[in-house]
Amino acid sequence: MFKRMIALTAALVMAPTVMADNYHNRGGFQGPGATKAVVKVKDLSGFGMNDRPVILEGNITQQLNHEIYSFTDGTGSINVEIDDEIPLPIFNSNTRVRIYGEVDSKYGVNRIDVDYLEVIEPLTKTQP
Repeated sequence: MFKRMIALTAALVMAPTVMADNYHNRGGFQGPGATKAVVKVKDLSGFGMNDRPVILEGNITQQLNHEIYSFTDGTGSINVEIDDEIPLPIFNSNTRVRIYGEVDSKYGVNRIDVDYLEVIEPLTKTQP
């Protein structure tokens, strides 16, 4: 029983690392137009963006409702949807994060459906 608990704990601790490795090391097209670079929010406006894979870096500044958050990278803001099934690290509005996802264009408004989120700068305390 004790060995199973240790194995389960180790699996849960390693899950985010394994998921990040799997996300980064997936197969697929590796030529021109392949999404590996970080994009800016300001570049996500316009038509023809639906289902475009993106990588964003910045801060989640506010939770708007159960699964919708406001994200900014300094060039603009966009709403991101993080489903309950996505494992999340602990972070706050001062924590710099990297988001992997796809653009979801519904009713002329873009938002990001998040596949994976990772912390790229450690958690910092908010000022009172």
